[in-house]
Amino acid sequence: MASKLTGGANAAEKRKKRVIDIGGVKIGGNNRIAIQSMCNTKTEDIEATVNQVLQLEALGCDIIRLAVPSVEAARAISEIKKRVNIPIVADIHDIDSGVISEHSESSRTFMPKHIKL
Repeated sequence: MASKLTGGANAAEKRKKRVIDIGGVKIGGNNRIAIQSMCNTKTEDIEATVNQVLQLEALGCDIIRLAVPSVEAARAISEIKKRVNIPIVADIHDIDSGVISEHSESSRTFMPKHIKL
């Protein structure tokens, strides 16, 4: 019996996957594997974060994740987005931190459609 991971005899019967678009990067279906990474800078340190994102982009990164543990980090996202070319995914650490309530309009951009604010 062939492994599902290697395909084997049933490789042509591969299940169709839905395609997700993250800022123009398509994931799933027959699209290539997208490379993503997460910055290890403090997101509120805009200069350091932008520099790291640009370095990752130059190395071939397609999507970047940024930690958003505070309101200050949430405020930095809009400036960072202006200065980089790859999609940003916000990793909101603590819903009770005030990030979502204080930045509800920006948060809607990052929240999946099934989560209601």
